[in-house]
Amino acid sequence: GIDFTDYVSVSSNDLIDSEIIRVRVKSSDACISSIKLDYNDPTLVIDGRVFGSLDGLATDYSRWKVFVNGEEASYQLINQLTTFSVSVSIGQFLDSGVNDLTIKLQAWFNWDSSGEQSTTLLEITSMAVSGGFEVEWDEDPVCQTIGPQYFVEDGLGILIPFLDRCVDDRTNSENLSVSFTVADDSLLSATMVQDDIKLVLMPEQFGVTTVTVDVRDESANMWTETFIVYVEEVDDKPQMDEFPSIVPVESGVSTTIQFSYFDIDSTGLTVITDKSWAVVDLSTSTITVSPPTTSSSTPIVVTVCDQNSCVNQTLVLEVLTLAELYIEDIVVDSSKIIEGDVVPVRVYVRNSGNSDASLISVRCQSGDTLIGIKSIVMLKSGELGVVTCDWKQTDSGTKSLTVELDRVNEILESDESNNIETISIEVLEANSYETSSKSLISTSTLWIITLVVIALVVILFSAFAPGKIKKL
Repeated sequence: GIDFTDYVSVSSNDLIDSEIIRVRVKSSDACISSIKLDYNDPTLVIDGRVFGSLDGLATDYSRWKVFVNGEEASYQLINQLTTFSVSVSIGQFLDSGVNDLTIKLQAWFNWDSSGEQSTTLLEITSMAVSGGFEVEWDEDPVCQTIGPQYFVEDGLGILIPFLDRCVDDRTNSENLSVSFTVADDSLLSATMVQDDIKLVLMPEQFGVTTVTVDVRDESANMWTETFIVYVEEVDDKPQMDEFPSIVPVESGVSTTIQFSYFDIDSTGLTVITDKSWAVVDLSTSTITVSPPTTSSSTPIVVTVCDQNSCVNQTLVLEVLTLAELYIEDIVVDSSKIIEGDVVPVRVYVRNSGNSDASLISVRCQSGDTLIGIKSIVMLKSGELGVVTCDWKQTDSGTKSLTVELDRVNEILESDESNNIETISIEVLEANSYETSSKSLISTSTLWIITLVVIALVVILFSAFAPGKIKKL
């Protein structure tokens, strides 16, 4: 998995700048008995200075040298006054197994002067060795092979004993670190539980994937294995939600009941019941029942099937004869309603169901104001009842009245949505009505007085007028 460059020639004691190398040795006139690769790179660092005067000094022949374990490692000419820091690689002077390191520094001063006095000084301020290290060999951990694993869709997971089957030359098994890479993590998950590998299947998934296990010791040496996991597909049964414990329906009246079913593996499902009067509509997921007789408990077995399997649920009906209350009419007993009037409101209630209804509450309310709650003791099937609510008008304007039957749903009906009706009336201002009435009375009185006066004039004229003139 590693790409190497072409081979290049190297000299003895050259440094290698790669972490991984490939070595090839060729010899045409000798036999190769061994090859030594030294990864150490010890370096001697010398700091110092040359000061004083160079007058009278033969600088081409004056120098200082460094010897390591008796071999010359480096030299420098003494040809200028300066401070210096010299780094010398000394790995080639260190043999394997040698524990002692001897460093010697010597200086040579050659004079070529006319006899005049001159002073030249070489001062070494520090010497240090760095870059050496000791190689410790640590083997990779070794674990027992896991091998392929086989499962069935939606089956149970598995615990695989693992760490107690791993060994390492320097790290205890409980200190080994384990990591996982699952190629398809939608199929299963892999984790460590104490010393075991835990494989858990994802719901409703099947297929093939790989799991890579990496085991590392404290030095990061690694053992790895990739094993295959097979999950066999299983055709799941259809699923159907449970029905309520009991469903009340009315005898002789068609009732539609919603139900829920599904199958994640199949689309061509069939649904049947064991009653001819219970019909299934798959397009709306409903069952329409028309029970012919009353009964406190009538079970219907509903069965859902795919191509290979079936499941069923029992729908229990309580078949009843129900009342059906509705507001037939609301009558207000006044053509003109004036502010301050108490208006009788008659509410006509009919029972159109097949069962009697008793203690029927009738609630009259205007906005947030409760007008009154009346009660009808009994209404047999088809009967009409009436109650009266007295509605006092406290102010003028458009007012609404809401009438509600059986507010707390104490009476079981086939339709609970038709128990509320609302009407509106117009309430006149009291002052406006009185002014209009007074105006009307004054006009009538004026006409009466006028007629009376005319009649009196006619009578008086008839009484006091001279007699008819006779012709002589």
